[in-house]
Amino acid sequence: MKNTGLLLLCCTALLLFGCQSSSPDQAYDFPHIPVSYPDTPRDTAAINDFSGYKVPAPYQWLEQSDSAQTKAWTAAQSEVARAYLSQLPGRDLLRQEIAQLSDYTSISPPRLIKGAYYYLKSERGVCKGLFRRDSLNAPEKQLINPQSLGWPTASDITSFTPSPDGTLLALKRSLAHSEWEDLLLFDLEQEKFISDTLRFVRHSNITWYGSGFFYSRYARPGSPTEPYLFQQVCYHRPGTDQSEDELIYADRSDPRFRFEVHLSPVQDYLVLLSTDADGHQAIYGRPAGETDAGFTTIAEGLEHQLEWAGADAAGFYLITNLDAPNRRLIRVDPDLSAPNYWETILPASSSPLSSVHWVNGNLLAVYQGEAGSAMAIYDTKGKLLKRPKLPENGHILDISSQYDDPNVFISYGNILEPPQVYHLDLEAERMTAFHTPVTILKPGNFETRLVRLESYDGTPISMYVIHTRELKLNGQHPTLIFAGGRQEGPFAPMYNTQERLMAQLMLRQGGICAIPALRGGSALNTKLRRAGQREYKQNTFDDFQAAAEYLIANQYTTASRLGVYGEGHGGLIASASLAQRPDLFGAVAGIDGLYDLLRYPEFGSGWKWLPEFGAPDAPNQFDPIFAYSPVHKLPADQYPATMLAAHLNSDVVMPVHTWKMGAALQYQQTAQAPAIIYPVPQAQAFDETAADIMAFLLYHLKTPVRD
Repeated sequence: MKNTGLLLLCCTALLLFGCQSSSPDQAYDFPHIPVSYPDTPRDTAAINDFSGYKVPAPYQWLEQSDSAQTKAWTAAQSEVARAYLSQLPGRDLLRQEIAQLSDYTSISPPRLIKGAYYYLKSERGVCKGLFRRDSLNAPEKQLINPQSLGWPTASDITSFTPSPDGTLLALKRSLAHSEWEDLLLFDLEQEKFISDTLRFVRHSNITWYGSGFFYSRYARPGSPTEPYLFQQVCYHRPGTDQSEDELIYADRSDPRFRFEVHLSPVQDYLVLLSTDADGHQAIYGRPAGETDAGFTTIAEGLEHQLEWAGADAAGFYLITNLDAPNRRLIRVDPDLSAPNYWETILPASSSPLSSVHWVNGNLLAVYQGEAGSAMAIYDTKGKLLKRPKLPENGHILDISSQYDDPNVFISYGNILEPPQVYHLDLEAERMTAFHTPVTILKPGNFETRLVRLESYDGTPISMYVIHTRELKLNGQHPTLIFAGGRQEGPFAPMYNTQERLMAQLMLRQGGICAIPALRGGSALNTKLRRAGQREYKQNTFDDFQAAAEYLIANQYTTASRLGVYGEGHGGLIASASLAQRPDLFGAVAGIDGLYDLLRYPEFGSGWKWLPEFGAPDAPNQFDPIFAYSPVHKLPADQYPATMLAAHLNSDVVMPVHTWKMGAALQYQQTAQAPAIIYPVPQAQAFDETAADIMAFLLYHLKTPVRD
């Protein structure tokens, strides 16, 4: 009888949706799809002690990712998810739509090396390797083809750094959803790889010096969920085995220190930037050529940020938020390096200073405002030279420039278009399009509004709202609000390919997209960032919920047609808001979300988020964390339809977060709405995952998929 009922339900869904038109006004039925979850044992004896606070941990057994019990449970949840998804109408149409939206070619901003231009290319989201042009207008030549090299599935070249003489490239290769990287060396003259492969690299820059380069590495963790510890700085000489690398620096006083090494070449001076688990920074220096010399302390215990911004004959440059919430640029003379000698070159502006680059001996500063990015060129004394004009309503995603060259290449994007690359010639004072991808989305058909609203405590926040130009506010439009939590800036879908695709999908389906700027980790301004961190983290969720209320109060949508999408930290924002205000949303989707805020430092890279969330085992920090941790603060209630996806190979946010949150939600759900746990295989492209998530959201927002 169960199979007969399921067959009737599938036939009903096909009848309801098989002949649908693209008209959003036609009424459709959205029958309840029954779902039965696998049995999830609750270990009532499991208790965690946080400095005297006893907290039940009924799903802690799911942390044993390699156990037969966890593997069987995950496989069973996967079967439930796929059976449920198979009954959702419109998935094939969405796959076709995604294929069209993704049908474009993107490139990185070209890098000038010995008179030729090198860049990375991807097609339909797949890395196609390294390319070269001998001049700006010359035909391109493919130098590296990942598909022909037998690399693991989903391999990607994320960046490359040339040697000073331009003969070698150090390339970073990673797998999707992993922060681990391999360093490979490519001979540009012979156009082939040399034998070196450096492993266990994570959060490392590359600095060439002499006959080799500095980089940072770890030892591989013994378990997928074990924190990685004890980063160390090494020096590698091309053509030698990694085991022969010279240890340059390590600090055993805290296993969670992270390091960057940079070079001030005129002074032949090495600069070491160190960051501890609490976000405190230190800066050290030493003559680069004195291999036996130790590093001298320049400053330690700094509670502000220091970000490398290059060097010249006068010293090295750092971006800092010390006494500057919107950040400023300082210069440090290696001979007078104490903080009281630091010289301000670019004072803080009304907009946050995002980055600084070198071009033709001058400084190119990028500022990130609410309405988009802006650029300004200064000399090294801080005198304004010019303000190159950028296209409207966009954000700078990446820049390639050289100290002694007037050419700048800018990757520039927005929600409605894939990133374009512009060529700025400062001598000719001309900006032209260098690479312009084209997709089926027509930006002119949409309107982007920047609206202002107040959070619960009266703090003003802003939000992008994007919809078709002919939209009339009637309170009934399907709407997707993005829970942003990325470090790139406050409007995550501007930067993230996956979130941009989800936004474009919703717009193509006749919906509205809303992207609020929230206090906390995604804010560039130091005060706004701090106002949503640690004991003030609830402000982030309040901002998000206030933004949802604004959309309802201003007739964009209603709660039953308001969906949420969040990745990583955004998944935390989505799930915390789900737990606190289930009445605000019609459907929620999270992917690789961070949900267990009491155990997060124990998993993989979790400890690096201590400055954002605080330390659960610290008595004075436990209460505010426990107050919002979604896994622990999920009472029995009527929750909207929820789908929690996790990549099985993710080592950024471990899948155990999703397993625990999903298990808790399935247990506490008192409504008929589903709580789907969706394990995503490593080899599955995001296009497939996006079709499943969007089909789920649209169905539960009572929106038929358009053909």
